[in-house]
Amino acid sequence: SHTSRAKADVEGLHFSALKFSGGGRHLAVLAAPTSAPRLTQVILYEIQAESEALVASREYVGDGVGGAPFEVCWSGELLVIFSRTDSGGSIRTIRSMPGAVEPSWPPDPRDAPGRMTCGGLSPRGLVAAAFACGERGAVLLFGLPALEPLGKISTPGVPSDLQLHAPTEASRHTLSVAFDGGGVQVWEV
Repeated sequence: SHTSRAKADVEGLHFSALKFSGGGRHLAVLAAPTSAPRLTQVILYEIQAESEALVASREYVGDGVGGAPFEVCWSGELLVIFSRTDSGGSIRTIRSMPGAVEPSWPPDPRDAPGRMTCGGLSPRGLVAAAFACGERGAVLLFGLPALEPLGKISTPGVPSDLQLHAPTEASRHTLSVAFDGGGVQVWEV
């Protein structure tokens, strides 16, 4: 009997976290070469309706200082990219069309309070980034479009996931944080 095995696609990319922009004209994806899965990058595609084609319009490749992208979220046509290193992390914004100011945080990624564990964005433009700080954690809050710091919440454990909810009729957000080892805590922010 003959057994065949599929060859690994040496030049291929593994895609994850496919996210459409608010207007649906752009698609952001996390992509990593199948031969080097730790080299994650963000590829921004423009959707050309008339030809039903996806055309790569921008790329963002992480680096050793700012870290590798691991999460992307849209706020209208502004893409928020969360990246992490072994000991820190950063947030970067890019627009679907280059040319405008694209803020990032922190000015020096080594200034992050710890290793970034997760990040998220509310529909109303509140950005949350969670960090491991030893046995505890911290969640930093930022406003868009300038990524201005709005506050910091110390957490009793290391955050493993977070969710922001912003009811349209409410003036505040609800932040839910899950922790390594179990448990969830909720804050009104």
